[in-house]
Amino acid sequence: MQILNQPEFSDVAKAKSLIDLIESGEIFQDISIDSEGLSVTIGRENKIKAMQDCTIISIPYETSSGELGAIAVLGPTRMEYHKVISLLEYIARNIEKIK
Repeated sequence: MQILNQPEFSDVAKAKSLIDLIESGEIFQDISIDSEGLSVTIGRENKIKAMQDCTIISIPYETSSGELGAIAVLGPTRMEYHKVISLLEYIARNIEKIK
């Protein structure tokens, strides 16, 4: 959990709220499985207050057997977007090749 090393989460109450959100599974409400492709939700665009210092980058995929899903990364708003997006696109392309 490198996200807890970020300055945004030096406030213990804020960090606890984020961890509670992840553990409860409520975080999945903000992850978009958009058939249009890549989705980036930054800071206050997130509907859940505990995530307003975070960014969610998600990308949908479809397996060769037709199963749909999404891969997402949760990180600080200062993350290196181009690296994360490139990695997610690579992973999604390779998941689509799995039989």
